[in-house]
Amino acid sequence: MHYVIWLDVEAGVASGKTTLIERVATRLPWRVVKCKEPVWKWVAGGHLAAFYRSMEECGGRDGTAASFQAMTFATRAEEFSQAIAAAEAAEPGEDVVVIISERSVYADRAMFAEMLVRDGAIAPHLYAMYLETWRSWNAIVGNRRPDVVLWLNTPVEEAYRRYEERGREGERFPLEYARTLHARHVELLANRKRAGDELGGGVLLEVDGTPNFRDSDAAAQAIVDQIVTRVRAVLGDKKTGRVRDT
Repeated sequence: MHYVIWLDVEAGVASGKTTLIERVATRLPWRVVKCKEPVWKWVAGGHLAAFYRSMEECGGRDGTAASFQAMTFATRAEEFSQAIAAAEAAEPGEDVVVIISERSVYADRAMFAEMLVRDGAIAPHLYAMYLETWRSWNAIVGNRRPDVVLWLNTPVEEAYRRYEERGREGERFPLEYARTLHARHVELLANRKRAGDELGGGVLLEVDGTPNFRDSDAAAQAIVDQIVTRVRAVLGDKKTGRVRDT
């Protein structure tokens, strides 16, 4: 039997997701398929810069916020479809493959799109159109949901410092935006054993994002150990058909 486990990494902007995934992927005892956030597509097409510029000039109310969310869904769904195909192509003697995604379409909707609707950046009729597109997710990947959701809970001020330090092309937002996004993560993830249904409902693993995972082998290995424990529990449930509530 060939099992595909989906580990989704959620966090605010510049919280350390990419670094953590790179460090973890080489240390897990199973084959890993990485599903990176397709930021390079958003940057190359000018979409990221247009979004932040619109947010700064008119709060995204010119339709740019809505169109950017449609773009993130389409590109992320494409990347995940490719990851699924790679994971399901079992290699000889292989029984487990772990997909590690850098955010998911669930987060696009629950963390970003809904936050933008609340703030008036996306009009109700445009959000309704976005949801119709989002529902195609089931047809694209068969209603897949994360098995484990890792929340990299990095203090807002530390994440914002990293954001300013990296200076990504087209990425420009105030500290208040980062705080609002972090508050949304807390709303959906804090003090839970499972992620909210809005994020797919996977088993939740909260990790402190303060350490420098790039330079600290010990910090990276500590996260790997926790992930292995969660994945093995999920595997046990899949093999026995058990539905775990906690």
